[in-house]
Amino acid sequence: MPISRPVVVTLAALSAICVAALCHGARNSEPAPAVTTAPAEPVLPFDSYQLSRQDVHTIEAAEDILILACMRKQGLAWRMLPEPGAEEADSRHTRRYGIMDAGAAARHGYHLPPLSPNQARREAVWQAREKLSSRERLAAYGAKGVSGGCRGQARPRATGGVPPNWMNVLNKHSSQAFAAAQRAPEVVAVIQKWSACMAEAGHRYRDPFAASGDPTWWRSERPSARERSVAQTDVRCKEKVGLVSVWVQADRRAQLDTIREHPEDFRMLAASKSASLNAAHTILRSSRSSAADRSSQAQR
Repeated sequence: MPISRPVVVTLAALSAICVAALCHGARNSEPAPAVTTAPAEPVLPFDSYQLSRQDVHTIEAAEDILILACMRKQGLAWRMLPEPGAEEADSRHTRRYGIMDAGAAARHGYHLPPLSPNQARREAVWQAREKLSSRERLAAYGAKGVSGGCRGQARPRATGGVPPNWMNVLNKHSSQAFAAAQRAPEVVAVIQKWSACMAEAGHRYRDPFAASGDPTWWRSERPSARERSVAQTDVRCKEKVGLVSVWVQADRRAQLDTIREHPEDFRMLAASKSASLNAAHTILRSSRSSAADRSSQAQR
């Protein structure tokens, strides 16, 4: 039975980016290129209510501490996820409007870039957890393998006891607000301009998501020269017609309207996020303090 991950929800679910922008799991298998300056990511009103990549990793780290203690009581080991890495940029909107980074388009086309070193280490841990022995799996996840065992005990403490489905409320509002923004007349018009620009270059797509989701690209794990060329044209056309700036403004209006229309929902979301992170940080501080005390006693 596959292991359910992560403890809260994935970043894709938090912002509905991958639903909107057709994010694919295929990544360029080539080594990561040198870091270049990427365009600044849009800042949207819902960001304040979402868990960033760093937030999710922080909660996972707190949960891991509790799971480790629980597993050790049963004479079992538990491989911990790496500590949240400072290298991890919060790229929740990287492809919200399709590909926006000319450098990424030139290197990877529509494929996702290679995993960062910290992401690769985390992925290795998740893969190792898929191979737990039956005894380890039962202790860690319970009989149903989803929310029981040590993990089931750890999760409420690591997330401050907030309801496990609290982010579903924001996911619903995110999807609805994104759809409303996409229907805005100015967004419809700028997408049509982008489509015309692409057609002039010989690429016929109705919108940026049709371009990134072209099945042609996903026949290989590595981007072809044609894919990279089309992706670069895609970015140039976005810049030419001002697609991102127009869409961002419509997105912001739709999200602000949603917040005004559902104040109770967003008060709950703010409180739940705060409670989850406070609980996780408390566990991490306590663990580090205990480790420091043990180290000090060992040196005496």
